[in-house]
Amino acid sequence: MAVVMIIRKYFLIIALLVMPWLAIPS
Repeated sequence: MAVVMIIRKYFLIIALLVMPWLAIPS
């Protein structure tokens, strides 16, 4: 099943996009 791979990839991209936001105290 390639569905798990796609979900994992999207989760990784979202995590990389959100991490900087959490790192910088707004």
